[in-house]
Amino acid sequence: MNEKEELNMLRDMLEHMPGGAFTYEAEGDQRFIYVSPSLYKLLGYEDEESFLKSVNYSFINFVHPDDYEKIQQEIDEQISESDIDFCEYRVKKADGTYIWMLDRGKIMRRPDGSRFFYVVVLDENAIMHKRLETAKKAKQDSLTGLLNHQAIVMEINALIQDHCEGVCMMLDIDDFKRINDNYGHIEGDRVIVTLSKALLAEFPDALVGRFGGDEFLLYFVGAKEEDHAEELGKKVVKIMNKIKINGSIPLCGSIGISLSRGGFFSVDEAVRKADEAMYSAKKSGKNQFAIK
Repeated sequence: MNEKEELNMLRDMLEHMPGGAFTYEAEGDQRFIYVSPSLYKLLGYEDEESFLKSVNYSFINFVHPDDYEKIQQEIDEQISESDIDFCEYRVKKADGTYIWMLDRGKIMRRPDGSRFFYVVVLDENAIMHKRLETAKKAKQDSLTGLLNHQAIVMEINALIQDHCEGVCMMLDIDDFKRINDNYGHIEGDRVIVTLSKALLAEFPDALVGRFGGDEFLLYFVGAKEEDHAEELGKKVVKIMNKIKINGSIPLCGSIGISLSRGGFFSVDEAVRKADEAMYSAKKSGKNQFAIK
């Protein structure tokens, strides 16, 4: 790879990062020398010239007035070491709003002794959004989008620790292996996804998670009476029976419900009781619910 190809690759990298890069003079009015397209586009400008005019070509006017003094102090303290630590500050967009930026720069010297800064800057809003997305995905079951095993247990545990009484429900699809064996794993996955969507639609205020395989775990805050638990059990049976396997066979499931009755001691207790009730429902003929 020659120097021109390396330069083009660097420019391409700058175009696709959540931020950009710029250079500016270290002395005087700290006039901008270069601003990457990714940066001025992020700030809402069509071209470099319109951006430069908006800040009067100066880094001083690029930064929020309340942040500039702090940044300049950091620059002055580290200028002798040639490197600038990570700096956090606000910059103004074309629409007048401000966004947070995180930058890292290096002071460069020309043959004539003059100095300028080369700075790489990241959009903290985009970084935070990415972190939130990553955190969300870490909690999600990859097939259904529901809370995964670890996440649903943690969420229920948090509610129990906050003394939020409720109903814990364990749901297991009856004869799920037979669905996969007779109609294939694609149909099996479709059934699981369809059931997940139906549960979320029917119970938007409940915690709904995929406990594993064809098992689901739900928690209904405030539902602590037995008649309420029975109502929930009947609803879930109806929801399942409306789903058709291979377009014609009603989906069936066994449901176990545990009541807090004054508060669960732990999430393990809530899940264990729901699991025991679910197996009682299976032993009693399946496609029904049991309360413990």
